[in-house]
Amino acid sequence: MIRFIVDEAGYWKVKKFIENHNHDLLRPEDRHLLRSCSSNKVVKGLFHKCFSKCDSEEEFENIWAEMIIQGNLYDHVWLHDLHRIRKVVNNLQ
Repeated sequence: MIRFIVDEAGYWKVKKFIENHNHDLLRPEDRHLLRSCSSNKVVKGLFHKCFSKCDSEEEFENIWAEMIIQGNLYDHVWLHDLHRIRKVVNNLQ
């Protein structure tokens, strides 16, 4: 992890560096996956409900569809992959 400050002259300087927190940078199209960038509380709530509060497959599918619509997530590869393996994920809980 690297934290920067900008001095009065506009120069960026490293304020803090923690090596064991470093990771590869996300691609711009994956930036929304960061917790710090997640602003859609409705979508987050629906996602959580899918995996913790659904009593049936039909309820899961209805909530999942609403999440996709609300978040305009039709082309989201990771979510489509997760949906495909959802039965495996749910059996691990």
